[in-house]
Amino acid sequence: MLKTVHLSRAQKAELSQAMSADAAFSTGQSAGLSLVSLETAGRGLRSVSEIGKEIEALSRQTGEIGVLLVKTGKDFLWSTPTPSAHSAPESHKLSPLDAVRILLQGKGNQFGFAHKNQANGNLCDDVMPLLEHHDTVGFSQGRSLGWHTEDAVFNRPEVDLSPDIISLAFLRAREDDIASISMPNVDDLSLASKKALEREVFVARLSLAHGAGEGRNWPMKSLIYNGSYLRVSFARIEEDREIYLSNGTYGALLELRELLDAYCVDIKIEAGDILFIDNKRVAHCRKPYASPPRYNGTDRWQRRLISVHGSRASAVDDCFLDGAKNLPRVIDADKAIAKMER
Repeated sequence: MLKTVHLSRAQKAELSQAMSADAAFSTGQSAGLSLVSLETAGRGLRSVSEIGKEIEALSRQTGEIGVLLVKTGKDFLWSTPTPSAHSAPESHKLSPLDAVRILLQGKGNQFGFAHKNQANGNLCDDVMPLLEHHDTVGFSQGRSLGWHTEDAVFNRPEVDLSPDIISLAFLRAREDDIASISMPNVDDLSLASKKALEREVFVARLSLAHGAGEGRNWPMKSLIYNGSYLRVSFARIEEDREIYLSNGTYGALLELRELLDAYCVDIKIEAGDILFIDNKRVAHCRKPYASPPRYNGTDRWQRRLISVHGSRASAVDDCFLDGAKNLPRVIDADKAIAKMER
């Protein structure tokens, strides 16, 4: 399920050279413009061809590898403190580690993007503990963020706007930082539970984070599809417990959660690590940390970027913001929702 790659000196040198040669990145232009140019530059790199093949295989859901861990060491880290708030899009800049991640995903034929209503619509958006959200799932280091595939609500049988890959770059990490992943064999479920999870009877809940408002839901969907693919989010399952008890699927949900726990792999995270995760076959979660956040610039600092394989770019490129010169790859929630509801 997990493969680890350590960048060689030659690979680091080529990546550094590509960053220096990229005008948008080297002159500190917006993250959106840098993303586009770095992806293009990444396709011409030679030393990271094998890493590119692994990333492309993840986005096509081929092979036995579900997660690629690229260890870059300390060569591309920022000295910038962990931020205490999300930056405005026009001032959001890419770090050297972000640039490495984008160059690699460019080699893997990826098309990166972001959502307007998540982390201010920043590409490579910041994920860190925020004091004002100290008890909010997704921000708090003291609360668990349950098993999920990224943007599962946008993965529907008719239209799939969810990413093929979610990548996490760790600009800062503490000693107790882990990333938890699970690539379950769904055939280990009881036959009755697997059949239940393949039924289109599960609620797709849009949240305020997607700019949709509470209570706006699409038709029911399945949680397992294409044999072994997942579109799950356990964050809000209990809100619909009565629905699942009445349609006989609640037990199957519990069995799936137990299976995800059984296949869980905890990855010890270090600053400079980049995780590329197959978002169709692998779920991820964030467990509470042993030590509380300090809110003093030394807390864990992770940046997230989502992408689809280049062949699927047309699935999302008609949902981007209009006239957003500095944000060419940011999804307008209203456009995405309208596309889902056609």
